[in-house]
Amino acid sequence: MAPESSARDYRRPAGFDPRIHRQLLAAWLFVPYAAWVAFATVFNASIAYLN
Repeated sequence: MAPESSARDYRRPAGFDPRIHRQLLAAWLFVPYAAWVAFATVFNASIAYLN
């Protein structure tokens, strides 16, 4: 009988480092957030300037 699969049985690709993966994921989630904050700041400043 085959053993039940568990999270430990999952084989990661060769050279996969979970720490680097988490750092890259955090970076690519931060990039659009930072771009949105920069856009909103400039947009808000331009509206305030035009008023």
